[in-house]
Amino acid sequence: MRKLRAIILNSFLFPLLLTASSYAEQSAEAGESYCSIHQGEESSDFYCFDSVSKTAFKKEVNPLEEEYWKREFEDRGVAIISVEDYSQRIVVDGVEQILGAGSPPGGSCLEKVYYRVDEFNALPTSHSTVQNVIALARALHEAGVCELDVKGQSFNGINISSPDDVLHQFLCISNSESVFGTRNIGMGGRGPWGIHPMHNQAAGTRAFTGGRTVTLDRNGVCYGLPRAIVRDSNGREIKESNRYRDPAVQLQNAQCAMILYRQNGFRDWGTSNAWGSNRHCSASTRNRLQFNKHLGPELGCCTQSCKSRLRANL
Repeated sequence: MRKLRAIILNSFLFPLLLTASSYAEQSAEAGESYCSIHQGEESSDFYCFDSVSKTAFKKEVNPLEEEYWKREFEDRGVAIISVEDYSQRIVVDGVEQILGAGSPPGGSCLEKVYYRVDEFNALPTSHSTVQNVIALARALHEAGVCELDVKGQSFNGINISSPDDVLHQFLCISNSESVFGTRNIGMGGRGPWGIHPMHNQAAGTRAFTGGRTVTLDRNGVCYGLPRAIVRDSNGREIKESNRYRDPAVQLQNAQCAMILYRQNGFRDWGTSNAWGSNRHCSASTRNRLQFNKHLGPELGCCTQSCKSRLRANL
């Protein structure tokens, strides 16, 4: 292995390290995570390196939300650097990873968090994540998900046509927004269904929306649901909080999601491939996620036909 490392360095990586030598000390100095921003026509792309998990990743956002996300990253101690600096530094960090410079896997504010279909389907019912899914399904039922007027929508291949589709789409969305309510990463929306803080703010307060900070001229559509977003005693939102796992908070987060659905269906969770949770929740993906084997007919269904079909297969 040592011989192989020497060959790699001498034949290819060593010249790159010389080119990037002015950045090596910066990168290792504080274990700093960093991102650069690439601006496209349909999306702004954040190319990032996570110093904790030693992995690089890309995050696409709506161009109007670029400044918001930039501030969110910076608030979490992530350096925003130029494209040129990123290209230099990623070489150094990539070499360190190849040479085994030490990168034990672990949690990080930047990690890619949502479950893939096969990962979720492999979980036993006793797993804590599945228990969270069960709790979220209860919250959705209590919030009235099965009583919603179904809006037939097909963007992103979501193909919504029944109350059962609506229920399972909200469950799928909670995967991308909060890893089924297990964490709140403090970017974009809050809580299990990624509710924007402005939705339960009062008129006259400030909120970032449409790419800029504005003063709200009216109460948010979920203003009557004060617990939908976790806030301190002064009304300031708390971006990360275990209170998002509180059943009462999850219920109001779900109730706010129902209000948004009544207005626009699933549009507030994205209608294109550039951003939003719907792009991870096509009908194909939704139907392959095996929610019902854990939820059973009462929590996993809205319609009697679904319940009868599920009971017949038990």
